[in-house]
Amino acid sequence: MILTVLTVGIGRMASVEVALLKHALGQLKTKYIGWGAVSYAFYQIKRDIQDEKTGKFDSLYECGLKLDEDKTQEDLFKNIPLGEGFFKISYLLKNKNKEEEVFGFQDEERKINLNAITVENYSILHNLIVDLDFDETTAETVAASIVDWHDQDSQVTNNAFGAEEDYYQGLANPFHCKNLPFDSIQELFLVRGMTPELFDRLKDYVTVFPKDAPVLLVNLNTAPEIVVRALARNFSGIRTNTELEDADSLSRKLVTYRAGDDEKEMTQDDRTIDMNNLGLNAKEQVIYLALERNSTQVSHYFRLKIAAVHELSGVSSVIETVIFRDNLSILSWERE
Repeated sequence: MILTVLTVGIGRMASVEVALLKHALGQLKTKYIGWGAVSYAFYQIKRDIQDEKTGKFDSLYECGLKLDEDKTQEDLFKNIPLGEGFFKISYLLKNKNKEEEVFGFQDEERKINLNAITVENYSILHNLIVDLDFDETTAETVAASIVDWHDQDSQVTNNAFGAEEDYYQGLANPFHCKNLPFDSIQELFLVRGMTPELFDRLKDYVTVFPKDAPVLLVNLNTAPEIVVRALARNFSGIRTNTELEDADSLSRKLVTYRAGDDEKEMTQDDRTIDMNNLGLNAKEQVIYLALERNSTQVSHYFRLKIAAVHELSGVSSVIETVIFRDNLSILSWERE
């Protein structure tokens, strides 16, 4: 009886160890499946760069890639076989309070770069936060404090709202004001005025890439309407003799135009922005010409969310990375 009990016990221990070993091996293999997905992404980006047409723009339909006529984003990025498993590259896109899975890359230029927010343009971020249904005081506090967090001086942006070293040293648990570029958007939790609720609504519309941005550039072909509107509103007012309504109508026309004849974004008839075809009135044209200095049609930073699956073990991993288009370098890497 004793020998029987020992045999059963040893058998169970061996079974657990085998299961753990199988899981560990599966994790290791999903890591390399993920690396294979990155190499696959490099290949797609290279094809885009080398194409005379698609290399000159990035849209929601063709973002960092060249699509052949008989291919879709789903064909290129959904459940691609590799070794003993497969991978997919996709992200969740918010659309009218719903989330849909979109296959392919997401460019960082569709967002507002925190490291490019300055004393001269922080009202762009202010506009975005207000549009996310937060009050003016919260918007001004956070926007001004973001400037102070990454600039290298000790001068408070808008004295009543910004925050430099004195503010952070005066907290119950003091810490230093960074005075260096943001390395991740999670740093926002250290900035004066930031709350979990605001971060949750804001996180999809801001980026930290590139960290050394000399000027804020937003891709008008890919940016969500709320980002386009925040940018356009920045140039409305006394200096252009326009109103907020002019900025808002410009944003609507821009997003409607780029969706194409089927009025649905991320389809084959998507169009790139051309001011001459937007049907703008005089005031909308003034705003558009002003915001052109902060716009681009080519994106250089792409976020990849890779789901790698090792079929034999049933183990899966999610890898999120940011790639710099110009030299195909990896700027960030996170694995869940």
